[in-house]
Amino acid sequence: MKNLNPDIDISFYIADGTKELFQQYIENRVKTTIRNYSIHLQIGSDIGERMIQSFKELFEKGYKKVIIIGSDILGDLSYNITLGFEYLNKRSYVIGPSYDGGFYLIGSSNNFDPDLFEEIRWSSNQVFWKLKENLHKKLYSYWILEQLMDIDYYDDLKKAVKSGLLDMKILNEEYY
Repeated sequence: MKNLNPDIDISFYIADGTKELFQQYIENRVKTTIRNYSIHLQIGSDIGERMIQSFKELFEKGYKKVIIIGSDILGDLSYNITLGFEYLNKRSYVIGPSYDGGFYLIGSSNNFDPDLFEEIRWSSNQVFWKLKENLHKKLYSYWILEQLMDIDYYDDLKKAVKSGLLDMKILNEEYY
């Protein structure tokens, strides 16, 4: 995450028990670009519950603006995170839609309303639209960032390589 504001704290929420392995990765590979970070295990039975719990935990710690991003995104996340925090000065929410109908980023200022995730069928191509509909129903102000690609399936990976968004040499590096 090049050019990310060094005053931003980063909390990584991982889904399984590989906390130590992830810690080693951060220390060995990206320590120069991420200074203020912590690693937590995700809590919840689906992605919606895990995001709600993460928002709740971070707002309870006193943060005024929180942004959650996916870990499988191609594009300039530093730019979109920085822009997202700027928009949260003026809006209640910020969303970064992905090409598959989901979203790669969601941010909230001051609090997060768990009702926004009502009736969302996770991993469907309607996630972003249902979230937008829920924001409209609740009359929340929001900003939509640029659309980016995420990698959920092997076909997504092939498309990313074919379109030049991902260099195959990166995949051949030894990460651990």
